[in-house]
Amino acid sequence: MVEIWDDLRRRARTLENHIDAKLVVLNKLASGTSGRCEALLSDKTTVSGKQEIFDSLSAEIESMIAKLTQVDDQMTEYIAKCQENSRTGAWASGPALQHTLRRHREILRDYCTEYNRSHDNIRNQLQRESLLSGVSNDNPYLNNRSKASDMYLKENEHISSCDRLLDEQISIAISAKEHVHNQRVSLRDISKKMNALTTYHVAEKYPLLNSLMQKMQARKRRDSIIMATMISTCLILIYIYVVRM
Repeated sequence: MVEIWDDLRRRARTLENHIDAKLVVLNKLASGTSGRCEALLSDKTTVSGKQEIFDSLSAEIESMIAKLTQVDDQMTEYIAKCQENSRTGAWASGPALQHTLRRHREILRDYCTEYNRSHDNIRNQLQRESLLSGVSNDNPYLNNRSKASDMYLKENEHISSCDRLLDEQISIAISAKEHVHNQRVSLRDISKKMNALTTYHVAEKYPLLNSLMQKMQARKRRDSIIMATMISTCLILIYIYVVRM
Protein backbone atom coordinates (compact mmCIF):
# COMPACT_ATOMS: atom_id res chain seq x y z
CA MET A 1 0.00 0.00 0.00
CA VAL A 2 2.63 2.51 1.10
CA GLU A 3 5.04 1.29 -1.58
CA ILE A 4 2.55 2.01 -4.37
CA TRP A 5 1.83 5.48 -3.01
CA ASP A 6 5.54 6.27 -2.62
CA ASP A 7 6.23 5.10 -6.17
CA LEU A 8 3.48 7.34 -7.56
CA ARG A 9 4.76 10.31 -5.57
CA ARG A 10 8.33 9.67 -6.73
CA ARG A 11 7.21 9.59 -10.36
CA ALA A 12 5.19 12.78 -9.88
CA ARG A 13 8.10 14.65 -8.29
CA THR A 14 10.47 13.51 -11.05
CA LEU A 15 8.12 14.74 -13.76
CA GLU A 16 7.56 18.01 -11.90
CA ASN A 17 11.30 18.65 -11.70
CA HIS A 18 11.76 17.90 -15.40
CA ILE A 19 8.85 20.15 -16.38
CA ASP A 20 10.22 22.96 -14.23
CA ALA A 21 13.63 22.70 -15.91
CA LYS A 22 12.08 22.66 -19.38
CA LEU A 23 9.97 25.71 -18.58
CA VAL A 24 13.10 27.60 -17.54
CA VAL A 25 14.70 26.74 -20.89
CA LEU A 26 11.53 27.75 -22.73
CA ASN A 27 11.36 31.12 -20.99
CA LYS A 28 15.00 31.83 -21.86
CA LEU A 29 14.54 30.86 -25.49
CA ALA A 30 13.40 34.33 -26.52
CA SER A 31 16.67 35.91 -25.37
CA GLY A 32 18.80 33.08 -26.76
CA THR A 33 20.51 32.32 -23.42
CA SER A 34 19.07 28.90 -22.58
CA GLY A 35 21.70 26.52 -21.26
CA ARG A 36 21.00 23.46 -23.38
CA CYS A 37 20.21 25.42 -26.52
CA GLU A 38 22.89 28.10 -26.24
CA ALA A 39 25.28 26.33 -28.62
CA LEU A 40 22.55 25.81 -31.19
CA LEU A 41 21.38 29.39 -30.96
CA SER A 42 24.91 30.69 -31.45
CA ASP A 43 24.97 28.99 -34.84
CA LYS A 44 21.29 29.20 -35.76
CA THR A 45 20.30 32.73 -34.89
CA THR A 46 17.55 32.89 -37.47
CA VAL A 47 13.88 32.68 -36.73
CA SER A 48 13.76 29.22 -38.31
CA GLY A 49 16.40 27.94 -35.88
CA LYS A 50 14.52 29.31 -32.91
CA GLN A 51 11.30 27.87 -34.28
CA GLU A 52 12.79 24.37 -34.43
CA ILE A 53 14.01 24.56 -30.84
CA PHE A 54 10.69 26.03 -29.72
CA ASP A 55 8.72 23.22 -31.37
CA SER A 56 10.99 20.59 -29.82
CA LEU A 57 10.70 22.05 -26.31
CA SER A 58 6.95 22.46 -26.64
CA ALA A 59 6.52 18.83 -27.66
CA GLU A 60 8.65 17.63 -24.73
CA ILE A 61 6.82 19.77 -22.18
CA GLU A 62 3.39 18.78 -23.47
CA SER A 63 4.38 15.11 -23.30
CA MET A 64 5.61 15.44 -19.71
CA ILE A 65 2.50 17.39 -18.67
CA ALA A 66 0.35 14.61 -20.11
CA LYS A 67 2.35 12.01 -18.16
CA LEU A 68 2.10 14.05 -14.95
CA THR A 69 -1.65 14.37 -15.44
CA GLN A 70 -1.87 10.60 -15.79
CA VAL A 71 0.18 10.05 -12.62
CA ASP A 72 -1.98 12.50 -10.65
CA ASP A 73 -5.09 10.70 -11.85
CA GLN A 74 -3.61 7.39 -10.72
CA MET A 75 -2.85 8.88 -7.31
CA THR A 76 -6.44 10.13 -7.00
CA GLU A 77 -7.86 6.75 -8.01
CA TYR A 78 -5.55 4.93 -5.62
CA ILE A 79 -6.59 7.13 -2.68
CA ALA A 80 -10.26 6.64 -3.57
CA LYS A 81 -9.83 2.85 -3.56
CA CYS A 82 -8.00 2.97 -0.24
CA GLN A 83 -10.80 5.03 1.30
CA GLU A 84 -13.30 2.35 0.33
CA ASN A 85 -11.24 -0.28 2.12
CA SER A 86 -11.95 -0.54 5.84
CA ARG A 87 -8.32 -1.28 6.71
CA THR A 88 -6.81 1.61 4.74
CA GLY A 89 -9.70 4.09 4.96
CA ALA A 90 -8.29 5.98 7.93
CA TRP A 91 -4.86 6.26 6.33
CA ALA A 92 -6.26 7.43 2.97
CA SER A 93 -8.53 10.00 4.63
CA GLY A 94 -5.74 11.59 6.64
CA PRO A 95 -5.30 15.36 6.25
CA ALA A 96 -1.61 15.06 5.40
CA LEU A 97 -2.31 12.68 2.53
CA GLN A 98 -5.14 14.80 1.20
CA HIS A 99 -2.94 17.89 1.38
CA THR A 100 -0.19 16.12 -0.57
CA LEU A 101 -2.63 15.04 -3.27
CA ARG A 102 -4.12 18.53 -3.52
CA ARG A 103 -0.63 20.05 -3.68
CA HIS A 104 0.33 17.87 -6.66
CA ARG A 105 -2.84 18.99 -8.44
CA GLU A 106 -2.02 22.64 -7.78
CA ILE A 107 1.53 22.20 -9.10
CA LEU A 108 0.17 20.61 -12.27
CA ARG A 109 -2.29 23.46 -12.75
CA ASP A 110 0.45 26.07 -12.22
CA TYR A 111 2.72 24.35 -14.74
CA CYS A 112 -0.07 24.23 -17.32
CA THR A 113 -0.82 27.92 -16.83
CA GLU A 114 2.83 28.94 -17.05
CA TYR A 115 3.43 26.78 -20.11
CA ASN A 116 0.42 28.17 -21.97
CA ARG A 117 1.46 31.75 -21.20
CA SER A 118 5.10 31.23 -22.19
CA HIS A 119 4.13 29.24 -25.27
CA ASP A 120 1.80 31.98 -26.53
CA ASN A 121 4.28 34.78 -25.81
CA ILE A 122 7.22 33.10 -27.55
CA ARG A 123 5.07 32.00 -30.48
CA ASN A 124 3.87 35.58 -31.00
CA GLN A 125 7.44 36.85 -30.73
CA LEU A 126 8.67 34.36 -33.32
CA GLN A 127 5.87 35.30 -35.68
CA ARG A 128 6.72 38.97 -35.25
CA GLU A 129 10.41 38.36 -35.89
CA SER A 130 9.53 36.30 -38.95
CA LEU A 131 7.41 39.13 -40.37
CA LEU A 132 10.04 41.77 -39.67
CA SER A 133 13.04 39.85 -40.94
CA GLY A 134 11.32 38.25 -43.93
CA VAL A 135 12.94 34.88 -43.26
CA SER A 136 11.48 31.93 -45.15
CA ASN A 137 11.55 28.32 -44.04
CA ASP A 138 13.45 27.28 -47.15
CA ASN A 139 16.25 29.85 -46.68
CA PRO A 140 16.89 30.28 -42.95
CA TYR A 141 20.22 32.08 -43.39
CA LEU A 142 19.08 34.97 -45.59
CA ASN A 143 18.83 37.45 -42.73
CA ASN A 144 20.94 37.87 -39.63
CA ARG A 145 20.44 39.65 -36.35
CA SER A 146 21.71 42.97 -37.66
CA LYS A 147 19.04 43.04 -40.33
CA ALA A 148 16.38 42.17 -37.79
CA SER A 149 17.65 45.02 -35.60
CA ASP A 150 17.41 47.41 -38.56
CA MET A 151 13.83 46.36 -39.11
CA TYR A 152 13.07 46.98 -35.45
CA LEU A 153 14.60 50.46 -35.72
CA LYS A 154 12.58 51.27 -38.82
CA GLU A 155 9.41 50.12 -37.14
CA ASN A 156 10.27 52.23 -34.11
CA GLU A 157 10.73 55.27 -36.37
CA HIS A 158 7.36 54.64 -38.00
CA ILE A 159 5.71 54.41 -34.59
CA SER A 160 7.37 57.66 -33.49
CA SER A 161 6.21 59.38 -36.68
CA CYS A 162 2.65 58.19 -36.08
CA ASP A 163 2.83 59.51 -32.52
CA ARG A 164 3.91 62.93 -33.77
CA LEU A 165 1.10 63.04 -36.32
CA LEU A 166 -1.41 62.06 -33.66
CA ASP A 167 -0.11 64.81 -31.36
CA GLU A 168 -0.50 67.37 -34.15
CA GLN A 169 -4.04 66.25 -34.91
CA ILE A 170 -4.94 66.37 -31.23
CA SER A 171 -3.52 69.90 -30.97
CA ILE A 172 -5.56 71.01 -34.00
CA ALA A 173 -8.70 69.47 -32.53
CA ILE A 174 -8.14 71.18 -29.18
CA SER A 175 -7.57 74.54 -30.92
CA ALA A 176 -10.76 74.12 -32.97
CA LYS A 177 -12.69 73.22 -29.84
CA GLU A 178 -11.47 76.36 -28.07
CA HIS A 179 -12.36 78.50 -31.10
CA VAL A 180 -15.88 77.07 -31.25
CA HIS A 181 -16.26 77.62 -27.52
CA ASN A 182 -15.23 81.27 -27.88
CA GLN A 183 -17.72 81.76 -30.71
CA ARG A 184 -20.43 80.18 -28.61
CA VAL A 185 -19.67 82.55 -25.73
CA SER A 186 -19.74 85.55 -28.08
CA LEU A 187 -23.06 84.53 -29.62
CA ARG A 188 -24.52 83.96 -26.18
CA ASP A 189 -23.47 87.46 -25.10
CA ILE A 190 -25.03 88.96 -28.23
CA SER A 191 -28.24 87.04 -27.58
CA LYS A 192 -28.36 88.31 -24.02
CA LYS A 193 -27.91 91.89 -25.21
CA MET A 194 -30.66 91.52 -27.80
CA ASN A 195 -33.00 90.09 -25.20
CA ALA A 196 -32.16 92.96 -22.91
CA LEU A 197 -33.22 95.43 -25.60
CA THR A 198 -36.70 93.90 -25.70
CA THR A 199 -37.31 94.03 -21.97
CA TYR A 200 -39.88 96.31 -20.43
CA HIS A 201 -37.40 98.80 -19.01
CA VAL A 202 -35.55 99.21 -22.29
CA ALA A 203 -38.84 99.61 -24.12
CA GLU A 204 -39.77 102.45 -21.81
CA LYS A 205 -36.34 104.00 -22.11
CA TYR A 206 -36.23 103.77 -25.93
CA PRO A 207 -39.84 104.05 -27.20
CA LEU A 208 -38.81 104.60 -30.82
CA LEU A 209 -36.70 101.44 -30.86
CA ASN A 210 -39.52 99.48 -29.23
CA SER A 211 -42.00 100.76 -31.83
CA LEU A 212 -39.65 99.81 -34.66
CA MET A 213 -39.19 96.29 -33.32
CA GLN A 214 -42.95 95.83 -32.91
CA LYS A 215 -43.49 96.93 -36.51
CA MET A 216 -40.84 94.46 -37.65
CA GLN A 217 -42.50 91.63 -35.74
CA ALA A 218 -45.94 92.57 -37.12
CA ARG A 219 -44.57 92.65 -40.66
CA LYS A 220 -42.95 89.28 -40.11
CA ARG A 221 -46.23 87.78 -38.89
CA ARG A 222 -48.07 89.31 -41.85
CA ASP A 223 -45.57 87.86 -44.31
CA SER A 224 -45.94 84.45 -42.67
CA ILE A 225 -49.74 84.62 -42.99
CA ILE A 226 -49.50 85.65 -46.66
CA MET A 227 -47.09 82.81 -47.44
CA ALA A 228 -49.30 80.29 -45.65
CA THR A 229 -52.36 81.52 -47.56
CA MET A 230 -50.59 81.30 -50.91
CA ILE A 231 -49.30 77.81 -50.22
CA SER A 232 -52.74 76.62 -49.09
CA THR A 233 -54.37 78.11 -52.20
CA CYS A 234 -51.84 76.42 -54.47
CA LEU A 235 -52.38 73.08 -52.77
CA ILE A 236 -56.17 73.41 -53.11
CA LEU A 237 -55.90 74.28 -56.81
CA ILE A 238 -53.56 71.35 -57.43
CA TYR A 239 -55.95 69.02 -55.63
CA ILE A 240 -58.93 70.25 -57.68
CA TYR A 241 -56.95 69.84 -60.89
CA VAL A 242 -55.91 66.30 -60.00
CA VAL A 243 -59.47 65.30 -59.06
CA ARG A 244 -60.93 66.63 -62.30
CA MET A 245 -58.30 64.87 -64.37
